[in-house]
Amino acid sequence: MNTGLENSVVLITSTKKDNVIGTGFAIHRDQDQTYLVTCAHVIKDVGGEDSVLVNGIPAKVLALGDVQGFDLAILQAEGLSNLPLLHLITLSGEEKRTIKIAGYYLYSGNKQHSCKTIEGICSETGEVVQLIEKSLERAAVLELRMSQENQLQAGYSGSPVIDQETSRVLGVVTHMEKEGKIGRAISIAALLKIREMPSLSFPLEVSMASTGDGSQSSSNLNARIKTVETHIFSGTKVLEEIKKLPSWVKAIFAFIIMVSGVSGWDYIQANPNESVQVNQDSPDLEYQRIGVTVRNRENAQPVENVTVQIIFDGPPVQKMTDRNGYFEIEVPARETAQVTLTKAGFKTATETVGLKVDPDKTKLIYLDPEN
Repeated sequence: MNTGLENSVVLITSTKKDNVIGTGFAIHRDQDQTYLVTCAHVIKDVGGEDSVLVNGIPAKVLALGDVQGFDLAILQAEGLSNLPLLHLITLSGEEKRTIKIAGYYLYSGNKQHSCKTIEGICSETGEVVQLIEKSLERAAVLELRMSQENQLQAGYSGSPVIDQETSRVLGVVTHMEKEGKIGRAISIAALLKIREMPSLSFPLEVSMASTGDGSQSSSNLNARIKTVETHIFSGTKVLEEIKKLPSWVKAIFAFIIMVSGVSGWDYIQANPNESVQVNQDSPDLEYQRIGVTVRNRENAQPVENVTVQIIFDGPPVQKMTDRNGYFEIEVPARETAQVTLTKAGFKTATETVGLKVDPDKTKLIYLDPEN
């Protein structure tokens, strides 16, 4: 019999392909429309945006991230009114959390599917993924370590990572390593940072994970402030959400606005002839897309699911090679990036990539198997 958590996830399948599955979960409902989260690579694996089924129901893809980086997708499906909505929470720093993950997998020669809940530990890795190309918006990468006999399986991509203490979603499973004993997930905080996707107009409430010195009331307050932030980003009205905040918070907002307005007016009066200069001499930074293929040096075969860390500005950005051993990177045209590739069974490789050192827009990197 399914547990409550297993009843909260959906099976994602294809209208075109057999034996290709993924997992998703619901985060919002508006009348008869349900909004769900899964992985971008699940959408690709099932055959693209026009091939997605959620529990057998056709789904519309509202937002689709980068398979090699921000590997998330937002879906919209009609119905699913009995599907529970999962609530969201973000980690604070690199603290470890005890987690549960419910996901679908195939068995009996990949002809049957089932759903199972597994347990483990979750923590931030210190790595990030870039949310939107040519932007500074990034989200944390979470490391998943499964306990005892538990292991991730093919099909768990898109599964919610549930914090056992709060029963809220910390992240979304994206990859597995070492036969499913270790996995990777993207922090759920990424959903709050997607400001350039206008289709995401519904509010999201995200709490901060308590570190032991915060009260439940402050957590609820943070969730409301986050809801206000999301409304602002999506262009919807925010006054109703501000009204829900405690009086002292509204007083601080009013004070800040008043002081800013008065200070600005005083400055204008004191400097009537001074105009604001806008710097138009700095053109947008030009980025160059570079494609990289990773192969096994011994047999020249592509190597998939290689963890790729890219460093050229700020914290490392993480990507994964696809089934063809391929990934793409965008580097400022006059800069270089350090790329480190790791995969179990292979020696770690580090390369410098960029038009500054190599004018070719495609690059081939070989990994040496460990002896």
